Amino acid sequence: MSKKLCFLLTIFLLVFLIYGCQKNYLTEAFCVVYTDDGPALLNPQGETLALSEYDEIIPEFGETLIVGKRIKQTMKYGYIKNTGEVLLKPQYDQAGLMKEHKAIVTKDGKQFIINPKGEILYTFPNHLKAHHYFQEGFLTVEILSTGKWTFMKEDFTLWNKSFDYASPFKNGYAIVGNINEGVMEYQLIDIFGLYVGNQKYHFADYFYDGWARVAYGEVASGRLDESSLRYFFIDQSGNTLKDETNKTLMFDYARNFNEGFALIGNYAAYPEGEFLYKEYNILTTDGTFPYQKTWKSFILGTGGYFLSVGDLFDGSVVLNGHRFVNANYVGKLFFDDDNKPFFYELELTKQDGTVIADNPINIFNFKITPYYQNKALAKVHLANQLYGLVDTNGTYILEPLYREIFY
Repeated sequence: MSKKLCFLLTIFLLVFLIYGCQKNYLTEAFCVVYTDDGPALLNPQGETLALSEYDEIIPEFGETLIVGKRIKQTMKYGYIKNTGEVLLKPQYDQAGLMKEHKAIVTKDGKQFIINPKGEILYTFPNHLKAHHYFQEGFLTVEILSTGKWTFMKEDFTLWNKSFDYASPFKNGYAIVGNINEGVMEYQLIDIFGLYVGNQKYHFADYFYDGWARVAYGEVASGRLDESSLRYFFIDQSGNTLKDETNKTLMFDYARNFNEGFALIGNYAAYPEGEFLYKEYNILTTDGTFPYQKTWKSFILGTGGYFLSVGDLFDGSVVLNGHRFVNANYVGKLFFDDDNKPFFYELELTKQDGTVIADNPINIFNFKITPYYQNKALAKVHLANQLYGLVDTNGTYILEPLYREIFY
């Protein structure tokens, strides 16, 4: 055999080995599904990529996924892209979400901030501990030497303010708290360290549709009676949402605004740990009630959904702020022997228009996914313990064939 032929054969074998051993990754994956064969990435075309080589998949879908693998009887964590490509092989004792090109990891008893290449950007000193992950340019950090909380900036310097509690930033604001005579009092604070208004609250939440849900309650002997909380809404100047008579609107119960609507209610009874409401209504961000009636039969479901029993206004049902106008999706809510809600005669459709007769026992919270046309999807759980995904038209995006789904 000539030297030239040997050279060409060697090049051919090298090319074959390189390309023949390459792993086929998955494009456009939008969720992880679990079957009898283990977890797998799945895309809208129904293509899958098995992830069974890992012993654990942290159920949080994004550009990167946290995966765990048992090494010498110890679970180690690493990162893969949502295509299945390995980003950082399992090597960390703990690993947080990769957000804003940074992640918090722990290895050999030390906590670090790393980038997607695994390079160490910052090593935490022993008196500091990171919580959560970078969000909107800030990280919540606990000062172990004082028990206080503060924020770390992207240049890894700390705020000169500290608190007894601090949440991550969301929609431009964080929730901070300080203990006053044994009771935590909360405020909202912006990225410049300025407080929203001058008031302190016994409960505070983030801003949605320009309004934040806050509450006051009764305090006795240094303890807050949480059942006494009265909820209302403030804007980014600290002004309260008022009715047409300029009176602050306050409620025994309120959910955050979603697409301009919030569910509010006032207590009637407290049966066995679940709240029922005497008056239930829908509130808008301008302080009005668009439906000229109240309902006495709303209940908050364990999955975060709500609807009326046998009294579906406008022929539709409201789930987490999304109104279902598809007539096939309208059903009645009944109760089982444990006073838990379940659906009866609820029809869901496949994408080809055929109806699936099986009734879900739970519909989970809707959330918008940027990995599937920015649609709001909800996980549906059937009595046979299988899961699927539906959109806000009641159409199955994924038929209920899986042991678990996260997206």
